[in-house]
Amino acid sequence: MGKIYAIILGGGEGKRLQSSIPKQFIEIQGKTVIEHTIEKFNKNRYIDSIIVVMNKIYNVVELRKKL
Repeated sequence: MGKIYAIILGGGEGKRLQSSIPKQFIEIQGKTVIEHTIEKFNKNRYIDSIIVVMNKIYNVVELRKKL
């Protein structure tokens, strides 16, 4: 069987949440929404790789350090 990739789209702006930061960076229980999402996919034994797609204006370097 071929490799299975999870593709996470992290492009929300959080307008409905009335937040000043994008919703993927809102913290819940000490971690951002995107961190929680990536952790869930990491625990899935069927997924070989995770691809996170975000706008380049976001500082994904800090996110990568946490993971």
